[in-house]
Amino acid sequence: MSAVAEARALGVPLETFEALVSARARLRESVTVGELFARAVEIACADFGFNRGLVLSVGHSALSGGESDPLDGASDMLRRSVLSSPIPIRPHTLEHDLIEGISSDPARRASAVQDQLSLGHVAMGAIVPETHVLALLVLDRDAPEVTPVDRAVVAGFATIIAGCVERVVLRARSVEVSSELRYMSASAQALMAEILEAPVSLPSDQGHGPTFAPGGRVDSGNRGRMVLSVRERQVAALLAEGRSNRDIARELVVSPETVKGHVGRILRKLNASNRAEAVARYLGPGEDS
Repeated sequence: MSAVAEARALGVPLETFEALVSARARLRESVTVGELFARAVEIACADFGFNRGLVLSVGHSALSGGESDPLDGASDMLRRSVLSSPIPIRPHTLEHDLIEGISSDPARRASAVQDQLSLGHVAMGAIVPETHVLALLVLDRDAPEVTPVDRAVVAGFATIIAGCVERVVLRARSVEVSSELRYMSASAQALMAEILEAPVSLPSDQGHGPTFAPGGRVDSGNRGRMVLSVRERQVAALLAEGRSNRDIARELVVSPETVKGHVGRILRKLNASNRAEAVARYLGPGEDS
């Protein structure tokens, strides 16, 4: 579909449609949802003839100050006002109809948002990333009155914001999942190393360790080293340095949960009740001072 046809379908002039396309490109540079919403208000005020605005999060029964980076001037005053006093969603209001998808004449609908914030001429658009309304874009100006074309522009801009929200959230989820996959892979490698490298042992009154010591005797330090896998010895050595689970995780490039699992197995294998006791048994007599 050509730009002219898309502008006609949206009900806006071609020049305004091109401004919306440009706005989308700028919004797609946002890294967080807060940055996205703040940038959307800034663009709407600069490019579409409004003086101030904000994005309101849609709750069960009220509208609240949406996740947003700090806004400028009058827009930030609106955001702070809503943060301190959420706006109830009342039936038969403009915001209620937008949230419920009810077709109505915006010019004839009362607005709790407009009344509570003492706004002038208001236009709103529903931000709907998937199937439900996540937030409302609220834009205001003192003059002139908001026209049907203005409302079409705001509605189209809200749709663009919704698409950008999906993009930002998807990117954030990808980063989180990638991080988890790296941790899972490291954990799996650690477990495989334990399976392959841990010495074969039989239960004894000393715990799950070697039953027969080479040469007839094993001191606690040697026994600790023998019963632990290579990875567990690495963790035990770092424990002996007084390192925390998080420090050890960074050192070994694994997750803190993986380190926690290693520490638990070290305590069990050395029959220790805490980390300090495990370190003492790992180091052996004369080496834990």
